[in-house]
Amino acid sequence: MNSVWNEIERQFIRENAANVTDEEGARLLSDIAGRTITVHAWRKQRQKMGLKKAPGRGVCKLEKEKKDGRNPSATGGKPADTSPEPEAPPEAPVPF
Repeated sequence: MNSVWNEIERQFIRENAANVTDEEGARLLSDIAGRTITVHAWRKQRQKMGLKKAPGRGVCKLEKEKKDGRNPSATGGKPADTSPEPEAPPEAPVPF
């Protein structure tokens, strides 16, 4: 049965997603909420909230968004090319 996530549960995910694995988070939230929270439900709610995990098995960090608002996972884990464009050479002064 689908249940609506309340703000307390979403706040718990927000505060703990960076520190625990999805499996651990689902187990902890199940104990607190008094209902069964599956790993799949935890993961989907975390993703809907825009919280992306860093790649790797057992990694508990969240990915940080780039300054341009893009997430590195959107580019296949490779950093986007953010090098500045080369500056144009200065214009020569015009004689009067």
